[in-house]
Amino acid sequence: MKITVVMIIAYLITGFHYVMRDLARPIISRPGYVRVSISSKIIGGLMWLPATVLNIPTNVLQWKFLKSSIFSLLLFVLLVGFGLRY
Repeated sequence: MKITVVMIIAYLITGFHYVMRDLARPIISRPGYVRVSISSKIIGGLMWLPATVLNIPTNVLQWKFLKSSIFSLLLFVLLVGFGLRY
């Protein structure tokens, strides 16, 4: 039960970070999902992992995308590891 709770909390925190990172971009370069409504931002936060994993093979040559994707995955892994340890 603890593992499931820790993974869900880490997933939600990382999703929030994912959306905030996209909102911090200049308006012209923001992804479409952050330009619309609050519900699209919630869906974007919940879908960060599939979006990251599916886009890595196509954007592996773009360092900026790869760096942010790896940071999101690393943040998730660190949050899970920290939550399971304590």
